[in-house]
Amino acid sequence: MAALDLIVQADTVADIRKAKELGNMAVLLSRQNTAGIEDQLDYSRVVRDLGVRKMQLTCNTQNY
Repeated sequence: MAALDLIVQADTVADIRKAKELGNMAVLLSRQNTAGIEDQLDYSRVVRDLGVRKMQLTCNTQNY
C-alpha cells in the first residue's frame, strides 16, 4: 500500500472518524493567512472549493 493510500482529506468530523476506523490519517487543509484572497471575498469560495476549510486571519506579516 502506498503512503498516499493512507492519507485522506477530511472536510467534516465524520470524515475524520471514518479515516480512523479505516486506519488512515485524516488531514485538514488550511491557510496560515489571508494572502490567497486579500480583499477579494469571492476568492474565498474558490479556496473552499479547493478543499481549504480554515484560514487564520493574521500571521507574522501585514495583510488585508
